[in-house]
Amino acid sequence: MKQFGISDNIIIMDDDCFIGSKLQKSDFFHVKDGKVVPSIITSHFLKLDKKIIESNCNIYREKAKNSKEEQNEDIFKYSKFLTFNFILNLFNKSYDDHIYVPKYTHNAIPINLNDVKEIYDLVYQSKYRHTTLESLYRHYEYIHFQIFVLSYTFN
Repeated sequence: MKQFGISDNIIIMDDDCFIGSKLQKSDFFHVKDGKVVPSIITSHFLKLDKKIIESNCNIYREKAKNSKEEQNEDIFKYSKFLTFNFILNLFNKSYDDHIYVPKYTHNAIPINLNDVKEIYDLVYQSKYRHTTLESLYRHYEYIHFQIFVLSYTFN
């Protein structure tokens, strides 16, 4: 995208987002150590540990696996906790460690394209490569992009 003069810092939005007010770059990005970085766009955070995450993964895995629907709340929750578990493992957190993650807002998210490349590479090299990146249809066992971007960037 550089060849077209597009910034490495962009805003991604779901298909059901609308902008109803004038926005500034400072609403989404800030400067840290001389570098423009994405802001975390929520003031709500979750404190999670491996026990909570694994417990929820187990609860929602069975519900998601047995679902006849392609998308529902159980599948979303399974993906959410699967994503948190993936992040815990990336950061080598032990069973007693906590992790703080931004609460998912289903909103416009500021990102840096270099961070997206790093995130892509992490998923590409994982066991979730096929279900997240290569599947032609939504699979119940996928890493949720927006949750991963927010949580990984924050941590």
